Amino acid sequence: MKLHLIDNYPAVESKMIIGGKEYKGLFGLDSGADDLLTIASPFARRHKLKEHMRHIDEATSQGSDGSVYETPIVLCPLLDFSGKHLYNIPVALSNAAEGIDSTDKMAGFYGNNLLKRFNTIIDFKNTLIYFKLNKNLYFDVYQ
Repeated sequence: MKLHLIDNYPAVESKMIIGGKEYKGLFGLDSGADDLLTIASPFARRHKLKEHMRHIDEATSQGSDGSVYETPIVLCPLLDFSGKHLYNIPVALSNAAEGIDSTDKMAGFYGNNLLKRFNTIIDFKNTLIYFKLNKNLYFDVYQ
């Protein structure tokens, strides 16, 4: 995949498919996060994602900048990541007003609960990133 650097933050293009509609964007690769996917608050509001996906839970999130906020957890029917389709993925919809989860430069951030399912090679010279499925593909998404 093409590797994008947004303010020196690695990101890839991917999409969610909800009710037959595609929501594309650049998603940061957040190896410090333990969740699967967090959608940045501007992207979530702009596309009214809370209204289009089934609400399954709430979480309290704290950013690296110390900001704390409540986050709805919704179920994304289909996530297209690196050409792989992942179904019924729990997604955090950020409500952050400040910090990285409030950026309008990216749609959201993949955390380690997704990234650990792939071995990666980053080719900074050619701005490419390679993802190869590993033994963690079917690891419980709720752990």
